[in-house]
Amino acid sequence: MASQFKALNTVHSRGSARSSSWYAGEVRVLSGKTLALLGASIHAIWVSSAHAESPPTVEPVSSDGTTSASFARTSRGYLAIDRPVGIAEFGLGAFALPGAEICGPGSCSQGDVSFELDAWQLYRPSLRYSFGAGVTMGLLTIRSPGSEDPAAFARDHSRGYLTVETIGRYYAYVGETVEAWAGLTSGLAVVRDSFSDQRRAEVALVRPRGAPIRSEGLALGFALGSTFALSPNWSVVASARYGAWFLPTKPASDPFGDKASLTGQTNVVTLGLGVGYRIPL
Repeated sequence: MASQFKALNTVHSRGSARSSSWYAGEVRVLSGKTLALLGASIHAIWVSSAHAESPPTVEPVSSDGTTSASFARTSRGYLAIDRPVGIAEFGLGAFALPGAEICGPGSCSQGDVSFELDAWQLYRPSLRYSFGAGVTMGLLTIRSPGSEDPAAFARDHSRGYLTVETIGRYYAYVGETVEAWAGLTSGLAVVRDSFSDQRRAEVALVRPRGAPIRSEGLALGFALGSTFALSPNWSVVASARYGAWFLPTKPASDPFGDKASLTGQTNVVTLGLGVGYRIPL
């Protein structure tokens, strides 16, 4: 009886050992499959989140129903300006002083016209505004009051104009190839009267051949203009300016008794045509 019980116990122990080893193997297999399945699930979730589409953004819509992005894509020429721009302009034209009373020895003449050159440097931070500075030179005047020298020492008289001004522009109309602007100007006006000998003497004279007289004053005015595009960077510029010079009321004089030919307030009209070059900054 004891021997039979021992035999049964031995068989049971062997069966338990075999079942426990089988269970451990099954647990190891199950754990490996679970980990593999868990890793695949995490990878699928990461891939789907990485490639998920972002929600659509709402763009502002203008009064005519177009969005800002579509407007930027369809705009060309001047309308496409969406960043600061640097502008350089060079021109020529006519420089007129219609009401100026130009006086010389014993006589006065009304008005003067001169050939002019101008150059402007502008900074345009936005589509509607720009500001800068420029120089205008009036050359080859048509009026000359003469001098009081005797015939033996007769001299020629010439006059030149110079303005150094700042300008601010507002672009009232901006199209693809054409724009129109209005602006205000202010700065310094200089009138230069120069007297030089008409004839060359064979002996040196104890005096200079020319004696310039400069009159300086304030310049104020306004301007109108239009720009026509030739290419993305080049353009043609047409402008008209009207202003007033406030020169000294007492004329300056030189050692020979000659006086400045222009004094007091003087109105000025300038018509110009030139070219412009612009580049985004």
